[in-house]
Amino acid sequence: MHALLINSLAGGGAEKVVLTVLTELLKRGHHIQLICLEKNTFYDVPDTVEIIYLSDAKGHENGIKKLLNLPFLAIKLTRIVKKYNIGVVQSHLFRANYVNILSRFLGSRHICQVVNTGAITAKYFNAGISGKINLGLIRWLYPKADLVINKAQGTLLDTAQRFRFNVPQIVIYNPVQLALIQSKQKEPLINKDFAFQPNRRYIITMARMHSQKCLHVLIHSFALISTRFPDTDLLFLGDGEERPQLEQLITDLQLKNRVFLIGQVRNPYKYLVRSHLFVLPSATEGFPNSLVEAMICKLPVISTDCMSGPREILAPESDVTKRIETTIEFAPYGVLVPVRNHVLLAEAMVKMLEDRSMCTAYAEKAHVRACMFSAEKIIDEYEQIIIGNQPSK
Repeated sequence: MHALLINSLAGGGAEKVVLTVLTELLKRGHHIQLICLEKNTFYDVPDTVEIIYLSDAKGHENGIKKLLNLPFLAIKLTRIVKKYNIGVVQSHLFRANYVNILSRFLGSRHICQVVNTGAITAKYFNAGISGKINLGLIRWLYPKADLVINKAQGTLLDTAQRFRFNVPQIVIYNPVQLALIQSKQKEPLINKDFAFQPNRRYIITMARMHSQKCLHVLIHSFALISTRFPDTDLLFLGDGEERPQLEQLITDLQLKNRVFLIGQVRNPYKYLVRSHLFVLPSATEGFPNSLVEAMICKLPVISTDCMSGPREILAPESDVTKRIETTIEFAPYGVLVPVRNHVLLAEAMVKMLEDRSMCTAYAEKAHVRACMFSAEKIIDEYEQIIIGNQPSK
């Protein structure tokens, strides 16, 4: 038996990837155990899957408590590995990675694979004491892993340049369940859903409300163009700790009737398919699932040229280390803008909203590109490293 380990199944991109990998491997007849650090589940889990929780925590505890709890979680994981004779544990997200590797110090002999879901430099190098603690844990623990899996070439280069771990590293892009998304697009809206109006256009984004997602930048950008496009509204899917600040900003800019914080929804695809433009304003990413999912829904997309993922998705032939700072780049599969530049983001939105033929062309190209990340193609790589215990070529 092998196992997938993650913090929880609260809404997020990494959680969605774990469930996709789990579902696809189960379809192929493999026995995979799902283990969570915490009891906080938002996504639906296949009926045949029994989740092992290492604690009753909900994930809302403070950072110090989470840090101090790592060894105890590692002890529990070690016991689980021995009890179920687990050969490989592949962990996703930083805390789960720490627990996975720490269990090796406690006598567990499983093969330890850690998934680097984001750019470490962008996430932790300017994050104060919390960042220093995480960087210390990464420097100490990651060299003890058997394999580091990066979600994009950008995160691989970042890790290699900053840390130079003597550990095999590979890149596997996030798999996306095309058939599931296409099916869920067709679900009707119900009474509690947002009421889309046929005579209006909608700009949409989907993200956890966290400072690294820079959602406030998108609101400022929309404020610049709102009077120019009185038939267009802005929708936010997702929730998080920054929601109160975003609500206050919307009030301050007098946009309460134009900007809507819908919250976390179980089926975002029926919202995406009814929208007209997707925007990703993040300061940092690993591999942005939401961007690819919007492209599958045939939305034209605008993204910041952040580290990492968007450039590899929208301009795959370009240098992944390139970052634009003062211009807009009309890439092959979408539009790239500089990070935290609300003026240029607003300009890009204007161009897309005014040029319907450009939007249509980008929507078609985006869909073709997004299909390249289908689970049917990418799951082979996960099967090779988890079941075959061999690094992907």
